[in-house]
Amino acid sequence: MTDIDTETWNPGDRCGRYTIERVLGTGGMGVVYLARDEAGRQRALKTLVFGGKLKEAVVERFKREILLLASIEHVNVVRFYEAGKVERPSGTTMWLSLEFLEGQTLREIIDARRDGVEPENVARWGRHIADGVGAAHRIHVVHRDLKPENAALKGELVKVFDLGIAKWRGAMNATAANLRMGTLAYMAPEQIDPSIGEIDERTDIYALGLILYELATGKHPLVPLDEPIPPSEAQMRLLMADVKPIRAARPDFPSDLEAIVLRCLQRDKAARYASMRDMSDELEQVLLRLRSARHAEAFKDLGVGSVDGSAPTDVLKKAKTGSGSDVTPPPVVHSDHPSGSGSGGYPATVRMSTQDALAAEVGPARAAQMIAAAQHNPAGAMALAQQGAAPQMTGPLPAGYPPTPVPGATPAAAGTPSYPGTTPVPGAVPFVPGASGQMPLAAGLPAPPKAKAYAHPGVIAGVMVLALAAGVGLVA
Repeated sequence: MTDIDTETWNPGDRCGRYTIERVLGTGGMGVVYLARDEAGRQRALKTLVFGGKLKEAVVERFKREILLLASIEHVNVVRFYEAGKVERPSGTTMWLSLEFLEGQTLREIIDARRDGVEPENVARWGRHIADGVGAAHRIHVVHRDLKPENAALKGELVKVFDLGIAKWRGAMNATAANLRMGTLAYMAPEQIDPSIGEIDERTDIYALGLILYELATGKHPLVPLDEPIPPSEAQMRLLMADVKPIRAARPDFPSDLEAIVLRCLQRDKAARYASMRDMSDELEQVLLRLRSARHAEAFKDLGVGSVDGSAPTDVLKKAKTGSGSDVTPPPVVHSDHPSGSGSGGYPATVRMSTQDALAAEVGPARAAQMIAAAQHNPAGAMALAQQGAAPQMTGPLPAGYPPTPVPGATPAAAGTPSYPGTTPVPGAVPFVPGASGQMPLAAGLPAPPKAKAYAHPGVIAGVMVLALAAGVGLVA
């Protein structure tokens, strides 16, 4: 057992390299403080406080939260910075440092808007949460305690936090799975009655449905949060009561958005969305329609979407699905550094797996063919990759360009696209198709000053296959 410091910290106290400013909130296991690091940056410092001898299970839960937060990096999940412990005469303080979310929590927003928030925000914030929790689901982590108190605004983004009882689904043994964890009002039926089924990713989808219902109406659909009721009655309502349609309380609420919320709240898990990704995709379509409707007059005046008589929504949908990135966004390659940082001078950062990126560009079958060729026939892979790999480049050349070619590099003729197969020179930045203000240059020529390169989606497949053939590791 570990003696945990039960004394609180006061403004001005030092906890590791952080200076405490004030208390942000308290919970069952600890206190969260606003603190500043040595560089003056604000952080939320979560400390573990538990009276007497700390139970090992609680310590392990805190350690697991640290590990889970360190395993997830997503724009809609609170960012983890570091963790540690401090010894004091009164005991040990375990802490973790997180991004400070200065905006309101969704609970504060709901309480202030008792008639519900704008439908666009219901859809937008729902999508933010779905995307953030979906990032956890991709590593098989179930949050188990989604509620309005555990999501807050950071600028215009909603970020999810508090993974204190989150757990890897595969690690939930029979005893752990049957132990009821979470906040009763936001529990799915399978959390209340384990005989209904196992807890999995769809459990979080149910909780998100409850949050969206509250955002839409200002009220919980099953349990009146403003009046105390016995836990047994709350359980019965959550297990047996029917959810009333949102439009019964708010007739002008969009029917397609209502359908998404009600699907999340199905008692039968199989009737809910299979994944947060599926739910996010449908919320995106609703957002697209709502935005188009809101800007309809301006679109009409500008002639947007009116060339062939299509509504703006149809045009935007068509543009999206025709971009080749509807399933997976085009890969993004950054070349901010003086050298490519990758073996052989190829770009070192590709923010998706090689196979997913290829599949998004050329289709799963073609991707499999190209990867197989790269692994078993490097020379053939290069020839395959170079087919159709020439990008369309336009734009002015920066003053002073092109510079003198690096000795040993293969320069391209003026205005002629170069394929990513010319001889790279160690330490030189390769030509990256699609760079703003960068004309086609052979591999080995330095990149233009401050060029931020976004690879042309028609070329990236070739770049990746060439990199595979050359044995270059691309970061997934």
